[in-house]
Formats: sequence, C-alpha cells, structure tokens
Amino acid sequence: MKLTYSEAVALLTEKRRAGIVYSLERMEELMRDLNHPEKEIRSLHIAGTNGKGSVCAFISSILSEAGFTVGAFNTPVFGEEKDQLTINRVPISKEDFARAFSDILPSVEKVERERREDISEFECLTALAFYFFARLMPMDVVLIEAGMGGRLDATNVLPSPIATVITNVSYDHQAFLGNTIEKIAMEKAGIIKSSSPHFTAAEGRALQIMKKVANKKKTDIFSLQDNTYIKRLANDTFEFKMGDTSSAQSYTLTLKGQHQIMNAALTLLTITVLVDQLQWKVTEKDLKRGLLRAGLEGRWETISDVPEIIIDTAHNDDAMAAVCNTISALPDNKQVTVLFGAMKDKAVGNMLKRLQALNLKVYVTEFPNPRCMTKEEYRQMSEVDEEEIMTDWKKWLNDWFNKAELNDVLIVTGSHYFAGICRHYLMDEIVNSD
Repeated sequence: MKLTYSEAVALLTEKRRAGIVYSLERMEELMRDLNHPEKEIRSLHIAGTNGKGSVCAFISSILSEAGFTVGAFNTPVFGEEKDQLTINRVPISKEDFARAFSDILPSVEKVERERREDISEFECLTALAFYFFARLMPMDVVLIEAGMGGRLDATNVLPSPIATVITNVSYDHQAFLGNTIEKIAMEKAGIIKSSSPHFTAAEGRALQIMKKVANKKKTDIFSLQDNTYIKRLANDTFEFKMGDTSSAQSYTLTLKGQHQIMNAALTLLTITVLVDQLQWKVTEKDLKRGLLRAGLEGRWETISDVPEIIIDTAHNDDAMAAVCNTISALPDNKQVTVLFGAMKDKAVGNMLKRLQALNLKVYVTEFPNPRCMTKEEYRQMSEVDEEEIMTDWKKWLNDWFNKAELNDVLIVTGSHYFAGICRHYLMDEIVNSD
C-alpha cells in the first residue's frame, strides 16, 4: 500500500496516543522485522539536554563543505514531519517521506499486532529515518539526534556509531530521566559504546560520570574541558585549538548566542579527532566556511527585520537562560515583547521568572497540543497575571505586527512545537503576505 504524504502524516499523528515511551523493546522488535537498517548506516549519535540541533547543523555544514553527503534525523519536530530528515541540511521531499513510511508500515503493524500495543510516533519516525538512510538514500554519514535521555531512547538501538556526542547535561524530562544531574547524566551516558569514541561539553559531576562509563566500556572520551582551548573574541567569534597544538585558529558563527560558541567548539573537537582517526579529508577552510554557513531554523532565528521578529525553541530552564543572555545583549533602545507557549511537563515557572527578571512584556498562550499549558493552568501560576494570558495567539500576532514600531522586537519561545507553528503562521500569513 502506497500512502500519500498527508495519509502518512495522519497515521503518524494517530500514533501520539501511545504517548512518550522510554523503552527499547518495541524498537528492537521493529528493527528485527525490518532486517536491521540501523546496522547499515555510518552514524554519529548525538544526545544532550540542549544544543543537539546546533551541533548537528555545524557538523553537517562542515562535512558538506568537504564534499560529504550528510543525512540527519533531528528531534523534536520543528516544522513539518518530513523536515526532521535532511540531506546536506535540505529536508527530504514529501514523496520520499511517504514512500519510506509506506515501506515500514507493514512491519509497524505486525509488531503492534504481536505486542497488542501501539508503536509511538517517535519510534515510527526513528525507524523511518534508519530505513530511509539505509535502503532508499544511503549517505556518507548520518547524524542521529536522540529524542530524550539516551539509554532507553528509541535511537539507541544503533549498535556501533562512528562516534557518540553528548552536548551537555541539565534538568529536563525528570519524570523519565531522574531528578538529579547524576541520574540524568547516567541516562544520557547510555549512548556511549565500546567501539566508538565519545565527545562531550559536559562539566562537573556529569563529566565525571561520562568518564566512568567510557572507562568501563574501554572507549576514548574527549571533553572540551580537558582537550581544548577556547577564547571568546566577540559575540560570534572565538579562538579554538586542541590542547596539544601550538596555535589557535579563529572562527566566526552566523548562529547567534554565546552558547553557540560551545556548540561550535564541541563540533570542532569531534571533527578534528575523527579526521585524524578516520583519515577524512576536511580542510581548515572547510571548518571555517562550515561553521560560518551553518544555519538552523528556530535557534534565535530572525524571520522579519522590520518589525523584528525572532523565533527560538528554548523549552527548558537552561535553554531559556541562554535566550535571556542573548536578549540582554540587545541594544538598550529595543522594546522587547515575548510570546510564550510551553508544555506542561517543563519548568514553566522557572522559564517565566527568567524572562520577567529582564523587565520585558511577557504574554503566555495555549496552542493545539495535548501536552501544552492551558490558560487555566497559567491562571493558577503566581508568575502570570490575567491580562498576560492570550487566548487567540494568531490574532495576538496579527495585532502586534500591525501596531509594531521601529524599535519593537518580538521573541516567540517556550517550546519546539509552539515556536514551529508560530514560525509557519508568521511566514505564511503575516511576514510574507501581500
């Protein structure tokens, strides 16, 4: 049965009823039935609380500059479902997405019948990505971004990636990963494999746990803290060198925010070591051009200059801290307003407190997702006043856009999903409309 793209998306949407599943059992059965496509791809497995998407964008851009064909599976969804799979940073077509889902659907339905339970949306998308990059469109390298945690994340059926990368460890998804940094770090360290070098920007207790896991699995671990020198020169420029090299090189980024320097440095560490170990042909020019040209939708992304509108997918406390640092660096004459929509299982109060500490106009809203904060739940929060709750976010965006003055800045943030639907609406209905 060959599905259309809309039919494939409709079936995937139905899979959301399975909820979040933190287990590998169904995924392992599905891989067996598909004859293990996950074993056929040359992958880099990337996990971490924040920065995974940026590191994937940097790696893909650099390797593309060097002539590699680079596939990527990015999570969570930002934009359309097909946009989670890219080739050299370009989303795959609706036709290719529909074909891949049509091909794996019989196995999905078979495993569901045998287990008498639904396979989740994320499990289906992960299986689709493995199948697509193994059987339909083989790549030189495939970047696989973990969805949540690591140890029991659906992506962790990968047996022996080229390398594993953990960007950082902070509080998020505590209901599944644990309520201490040590427990969360152990879950994320579950992606470390004995056959694959490991790279991380984690620090402190989290880094110590990763070192213990890597030592137990007898694999090499490379950390920014131990193996590199980094010096920030300006907002988007920094110096970097490996610890045993004599001179530092300077690099400039297009992606905004101080935190992107750490993501870029982790990328340089990873690629520099892999170039040496695998004899990849990547030049210094490729590194510089790749970092400069890397872009990523939804990461402090300006989608309108006049009036200025910025989209950011910050969805936990650490990510919102990075956004607030970037807001603080804006010119003093900017009048900043924030439209905020979050999932109810996130640190909503902490995120709002960070924004409000900057003396901004902050408005909250609900949106069409079963996990979202509702206006009733916002009303129960001490951080939110009644006049700050917007029922109709589309009307609010139109009103703000029509009344905005020269120095006004709008920042839309709070969750990947909310940032994504707002971006789509703004681009199609307001910013680019006639």
